[in-house]
Amino acid sequence: MQVFIYTNENGNVSVGYPSDEAIATIGIHSCAAKGTPKGVPFWVVENESLPYETMGNFYNAWTLDEDALGTPSGYGIDATMPGAIND
Repeated sequence: MQVFIYTNENGNVSVGYPSDEAIATIGIHSCAAKGTPKGVPFWVVENESLPYETMGNFYNAWTLDEDALGTPSGYGIDATMPGAIND
């Protein structure tokens, strides 16, 4: 399952889990663009690649290594603008 990740305004990692219906309707990248704050880079990754086993009670201590992730999959958009859901 694909999810999207980004660094939120608190410096912590946010993980977006779009529904299967949303992915089928608008695609994972549009879900991520709408679910990420405007202008913030996001990465689409496999859920299984996230370090859940090491997060435990330290979930808020997890940070993204943006250099290791490489080029962002996209950037958050203003989801209220016309046509924002188009992939």
